[in-house]
Amino acid sequence: MKAAQDAIARSIESLNAIIVAAEGVFESLNLCVTAAVDVNPEVGQLRFGKLGGRWRLIIDHPGGGADPLQNCDLRTRRIALAMLPDLYQALYQTAWNVSRSIDQVVLDVEAFLATIPTSSPSTDEVP
Repeated sequence: MKAAQDAIARSIESLNAIIVAAEGVFESLNLCVTAAVDVNPEVGQLRFGKLGGRWRLIIDHPGGGADPLQNCDLRTRRIALAMLPDLYQALYQTAWNVSRSIDQVVLDVEAFLATIPTSSPSTDEVP
């Protein structure tokens, strides 16, 4: 019995350590975006985003609410970790989409600003 207890304790410790490591790697990407992937209808979504001011791996539950992955039950943690490659791809796709959107806004504002006269209007031009 003691051997089984020790084995499961080591396994759970390893599982939690890999979650923390994954959060660190994803945060180090410095993408500054949130993305999520569907895990399954029972579990909900695995999301990388801010929770409590920290970038975390989060489970968004189907009925509402969210928990850090590390706080979820063992089954959920195991299933969700298998989705990390998909989440990684979703993060990069989201970052590219956000980047293109920002670039378009900058272009639009630059074009708008170019239409504004830069010389001071004379008193005759003031409505």
